[in-house]
Amino acid sequence: MNYKKILKVTIGCFLILCSIITLFQTITWQISKKDYNREYVYSDFGNLYYEKNGEKIYIEKIYNTDSEELQLEVPNQKTIIMYCYKNNPTEGIYLGINNTPDARLEYPTINICVSIFILTLALYILSKKNKENPIYRYYLFYIFGLFIGIVMIFYSVTNIINYYSIKNDNNIVNATIYSDIYETGISTEQYKAVSYYYVNDVKYVYVDEIYKNGDINNVLGTTQKLYYNPNNPEKSYSKINFVTFLFLIIGTPITIISFLCVFFKDKMAMRYNRATRKK
Repeated sequence: MNYKKILKVTIGCFLILCSIITLFQTITWQISKKDYNREYVYSDFGNLYYEKNGEKIYIEKIYNTDSEELQLEVPNQKTIIMYCYKNNPTEGIYLGINNTPDARLEYPTINICVSIFILTLALYILSKKNKENPIYRYYLFYIFGLFIGIVMIFYSVTNIINYYSIKNDNNIVNATIYSDIYETGISTEQYKAVSYYYVNDVKYVYVDEIYKNGDINNVLGTTQKLYYNPNNPEKSYSKINFVTFLFLIIGTPITIISFLCVFFKDKMAMRYNRATRKK
């Protein structure tokens, strides 16, 4: 009995199952999100509320995606992201508990990329590896790399275009920092600032995209300039963060190399063979 082959098949099938489950959970949640409103819920000495049309709506119950009620203790002046039921705005789902399947649902693109990587790894384990040339041997990973590179470039270019299209309109508003996002397990030396601003006497909330190092108490009450979309004031940007440019810088060579290895694999394999023979 070939125990090595049995182990390989077992691991491969297990990874395929993990990939399918992850992808299924992500897609299911994205579909069900139509029944919820994404709200920034503020803690006033443990009393959780968000504002809607100038009215404070207090949260009565919090659940996870399995409909299990959570007993969440949110520190004073902190904000959490909740998905509140459209037909019952005082109740909703919270995803921000670290190291749980729910926490990963907040970032569906990353979740999908992880799922596809697991699937790629599983197929690689199950496939025959009788070719020494790495262009052929790791062909599945080049396909995955092409997918990742395109996602990174699309994310970067979309953010850059959206930012400069709004900035050119010169729609500037001062947003006041009043809180930060609370997530279990996040260091107290980092914060993701939450600000509010008004457009045509309507209040909107803006949340920084990435965490900053420091103490949130040092910036509470200060303001930052935002550019808002006049057609949809809820959409606003402060500036393009370094992650956007980093994704573009990293994603471009990944896409080019992967593209060549996927669509011109024979030529790339020949070039690799010629290069290794010269050594």
